[in-house]
Amino acid sequence: MIIREKRSWQLAIFRFLLRIVRLVVGKRLPGVPKMRKDMDRAARWFLPRAKNITVQPLTIAGVKAERITPKGARHDKALYYLHGGALCLCSLDTHRRMIAKIACRWHYRFCH
Repeated sequence: MIIREKRSWQLAIFRFLLRIVRLVVGKRLPGVPKMRKDMDRAARWFLPRAKNITVQPLTIAGVKAERITPKGARHDKALYYLHGGALCLCSLDTHRRMIAKIACRWHYRFCH
């Protein structure tokens, strides 16, 4: 089952800013480490920090991951969120707040 979140105004603004960056920078994009750092910063700015969650670092098949557990989460259910793009520009940091928000809303544990 695929569950889709309603698109937020934050996502619309984020996409708009990415378009502006492409226009300003043009075809000369900075290196991947700089772009990842900028994406991490943007994610912190656009998504509020979730409260009452526990973040546990994990390693799954040699890949860094996290388990996010909101207070009062169901222990009989857990979801695994797969990032697109092979984590080239985004990271656990960019997705942590989004995953925490969904976990708190659904009261599920999430691994990402």
